[in-house]
Amino acid sequence: SLAASSSAVKIQLENKLLRGLGTGGDPERGRAIAEEQFATLKSACEGADVVFVVTGLGGGAGSGISPVIARAARETGALVLAFVTLPFLCEGNRRQQQAEAALDQLKVVADGVICLPCQKTFRLIDENTSVLDTFRITDGLLMESVRGVWRLLTRPGLIRIHLEDLCALVRDRHSESVFASAEATGAARAREVVEKLISHPLLDEGRALAES
Repeated sequence: SLAASSSAVKIQLENKLLRGLGTGGDPERGRAIAEEQFATLKSACEGADVVFVVTGLGGGAGSGISPVIARAARETGALVLAFVTLPFLCEGNRRQQQAEAALDQLKVVADGVICLPCQKTFRLIDENTSVLDTFRITDGLLMESVRGVWRLLTRPGLIRIHLEDLCALVRDRHSESVFASAEATGAARAREVVEKLISHPLLDEGRALAES
């Protein structure tokens, strides 16, 4: 996986204890190897204004390692935002419970967490969608949330949002958020986008907006 990544910085957390076999779905094993290399993780975050932690929760690596990375980044003074998915219900109770526990841990150490329960993806697809396509759609939704926040900070818009604005909004809030996007064209595009967002499945048909 590291070899296929185009990232300029790659950190191999694997150690002799795991013998190349991964965490075996155990978050404690993931946490242990991350703690073992905590100084390395912290060093990699030095100098960053914002650190995005992107992961799928439920397994040993995502659930165990991501809270440690978030804590390492916060200790450098960076604003830490986590973008995570929760497992499909069919993945079993164990993964669900591990994901929920990891989500709670992340909300303690990250400034903000944007969460996408994979089960909600079924509201956006039909019954003929393959398993692989469902996974791709879920990954795409998660990446769109990352790109959305990044675009807010790096691209000029009608209302300019600076890093300081984002920091003031989420720093030390330790809150959980949801994300959805919509597109429209034409003279009535503003109203159409708002209507699409209000009825968006990922926002529970507008209930998430009302609760916020």
